[in-house]
Amino acid sequence: MNFFKFILVLFLATLVVGGAYLMTMLSPGKVVDAPITYVDPTIESAEILKESELLESEFEKFAQIGTPNTEMIEKLRRAIRLQEVYIEKSRSVSSDNAPMNRLTRLRTRLQNLEAEPMAKIVKELIENANRTEEAGDITATENFLRQAYDMSDKINRNYPLSRFKNITITVDLDKRIKNLYIGPLYKKSLEAEEMAKKCLEKFKWSDAATHFEEAIKISEEISAKYPASGYNDYLRIQRLRSEIDSLRSNPFKEKLDNALESAKQSDDKGEYAEASEAYYAAASIQKDINTLFPRSIHSSDEKFVEYSNLANIAKSKISSAELIALDKDFMKAIHKADIVSASDISTSIATKFEQFVSDFPKNTQISSEDVLRVRYLNFILKQILEIRALTLQNLADFGDKSGAKMLKTEVSQKLFDIVMQENPSRDSSSLDKPVESVTYEEAKLFCQRLTWILGKKVSLPTEEQYKLAVGNLRYADIDAISWNGSNSGGKIQKCATKKANDKGFFDLLGNVGEFTDLVYSDTVLVLGGGAQTSADAIAVLPSVRMDKNQRNRMVGFRIVIY
Repeated sequence: MNFFKFILVLFLATLVVGGAYLMTMLSPGKVVDAPITYVDPTIESAEILKESELLESEFEKFAQIGTPNTEMIEKLRRAIRLQEVYIEKSRSVSSDNAPMNRLTRLRTRLQNLEAEPMAKIVKELIENANRTEEAGDITATENFLRQAYDMSDKINRNYPLSRFKNITITVDLDKRIKNLYIGPLYKKSLEAEEMAKKCLEKFKWSDAATHFEEAIKISEEISAKYPASGYNDYLRIQRLRSEIDSLRSNPFKEKLDNALESAKQSDDKGEYAEASEAYYAAASIQKDINTLFPRSIHSSDEKFVEYSNLANIAKSKISSAELIALDKDFMKAIHKADIVSASDISTSIATKFEQFVSDFPKNTQISSEDVLRVRYLNFILKQILEIRALTLQNLADFGDKSGAKMLKTEVSQKLFDIVMQENPSRDSSSLDKPVESVTYEEAKLFCQRLTWILGKKVSLPTEEQYKLAVGNLRYADIDAISWNGSNSGGKIQKCATKKANDKGFFDLLGNVGEFTDLVYSDTVLVLGGGAQTSADAIAVLPSVRMDKNQRNRMVGFRIVIY
């Protein structure tokens, strides 16, 4: 019953509003286009103005007590016409803006009166449209909205001075009319997308793609026909296209996964040729996905580069296995001091290593450091026996259980020069003197190179190792075991020219201070004192911190071999 009441009320409202709308549409247009009231041209300007003002006064008096009727409105129109004639007559003799301002005010007053009932009808039409839209009657809603649009447009065009002019309402009505049809279309697109998702859950890839395509087609239609509507969703279209590309690329993705799995299995088995071929196949499939389905979630330029690199690395392992075996034989000969065998290998290994790193920069089995090691050993080969003699035959035990041994003397300038091919010492009067003016990093590099040559770990001593080698100084004869400020003349002396301590180490005290491996940020701990340190200070084992990058002519180092 309520439904029938609603229909009856709706019918009556439509009838009333429609009638009013029709009457309004048939009413006169702009005021200036209405029939012009005759004004006697012989009448003086002052009389014309006086009559216009009198008419306006009569109109205002009536307007104060009620709504102006047709007769009063006609008086306002005549007042406007008289003001226009007055302005025409007085224009050549006056530049006063007041007459034109009064004319604008009168016209605005008239336009507000004529536009107000139309604005009320627009409001009623919009309210009716809201009710019918809520009831689901799209046809009636469109009819009300179009009437409201036409009347609103007429107000904007014919009554530009009135307060009822409102371009925004007209634009909103136009958008709302379009959205009456776009909304159902957009809903249909959402339903198609939802169907596609359900097909995905059931692994029906083809059906899912079909529904996604339908959703895209509808969305593109909305975008093309109604670009200004609120349903124009470019990002959603892109996402849906990505979904379709991802679905269509699934068969390629399966082939890609199979190729990668095959490559991994071959790589794990050491079948590097097969692994390389499988990785190249994976890179080719990835390239196809990137080209054919650029919006797919499986599309990735980074993956293409990754698989290409893996193919090269697998290929490189074929060569690296041979080089690693060759390097193993080379280092074995070096560590055994078999110079003849090492020489036979060294003629080609350095070149092969360099070429390999150049051809396969992504392979980590042979690094640039390996190239430096092989190149260095090839260069120093003829002096390896001498280096071994200067180190391995000059070691002493700490007396602990570590098995490590330390060089009995400081590293001499002779040993440093052979290993490093340079001598930074300021006092180079004898190669038997300890090397000095060397930086901490150079001492570390010396240890690294000696590690390559001996095949044993070589490092600077720890603070504990150094102190263990020094032992108890309570009853020590400092002058007998050290070159210090009391007996050196302030100059560094040759290594091992003083007595060894009770553990067989020379010059742990005095001559030159020695680096340890203890680093504090940018400084390193130096122990033992030097040739210019007093005997009293020597007796308590001097320790200082020195800048790692500093070159001090009273500081050198010795090494520990494990």
